[in-house]
Amino acid sequence: FYEKLELKTPGLTEKEKQLATLLRLNFTSKQIAIILNITSESVDINRYRLRKKIALNQGRNLSAYFGSI
Repeated sequence: FYEKLELKTPGLTEKEKQLATLLRLNFTSKQIAIILNITSESVDINRYRLRKKIALNQGRNLSAYFGSI
């Protein structure tokens, strides 16, 4: 998955790749927060920044996007 992710969305940081992986596995923000030991608000901010960085439009689901890779 990481190799395909790097090809489709180059320039992601390791933390962004980690978040993408967890999103691909359909974890909720609350579950991701527990796994990464951060607040769920931080997860939401990171999701927003990741969506912006990969230029994903608002109508597209981030988990579905990473699931399609």
